[in-house]
Amino acid sequence: MVVAMESSMRMMSWSRYRLLTRSLSRTARRCHDAKMRKTRQRRRAMRRLGGTSSPPKRP
Repeated sequence: MVVAMESSMRMMSWSRYRLLTRSLSRTARRCHDAKMRKTRQRRRAMRRLGGTSSPPKRP
């Protein structure tokens, strides 16, 4: 019984999590995109600053 209860609780939490992700998918995607853009810009800046030892690869 305990194992069955745990599995049912896991399924409930998973379905709830899926519903939350579906409802917050648009805003989460926007926030994630903004974060990725910021991190990419930071990585580019770090490459430019720390690219003295290794030459920067330009396509």
